[in-house]
Amino acid sequence: MNLQKQFRVTLQKRNGPFGKNVCVCSDGREEPLLRPDGTIQNACGDKTLFCSAFRAPWAVALGQQGMYIGNLFSTDLYLWDRFPDHHDLVRGHILEKYFVENHPDHRLAVAKTLRGVSGAEYEAPAVPRFAERYLNHESFSESRHFLLAYELQRRFLVGGDQGRTLADRLESANPGVR
Repeated sequence: MNLQKQFRVTLQKRNGPFGKNVCVCSDGREEPLLRPDGTIQNACGDKTLFCSAFRAPWAVALGQQGMYIGNLFSTDLYLWDRFPDHHDLVRGHILEKYFVENHPDHRLAVAKTLRGVSGAEYEAPAVPRFAERYLNHESFSESRHFLLAYELQRRFLVGGDQGRTLADRLESANPGVR
């Protein structure tokens, strides 16, 4: 299926790009959060790595074409080695963040805010670990991937005055980059 058709499928789905919520246990088990009897229960208990909604099959198909939506740091960090191009993945996080901030009423932005997609207690610690993994990846080149690294850090790791200070320092160190 082509990219446009696959994207339309994603827009038609109630949860957009997100599949069912799963808890990932420290022993590698993936347990559904919604139990067969209709109750919500974390079957991992105190051995929980994170609980989050992984990408649904239609969003995975978009990712296979280099368009990553339904981006969550906890799941993407967990699946890191399965992604063929980490630069496309980072680009997806950046573009999705920009889109959600600028179109908060769009169906994709609303899907991202659905209760239970992923908790801040899982996403917050995953962000710096994701960024560190990207910056240390063997394919990362400072000169070639500078803007992706900058935008990842600016949009997810720093904000306000810190973000402006970081931008000023980067611009003064690299006068030709704006």
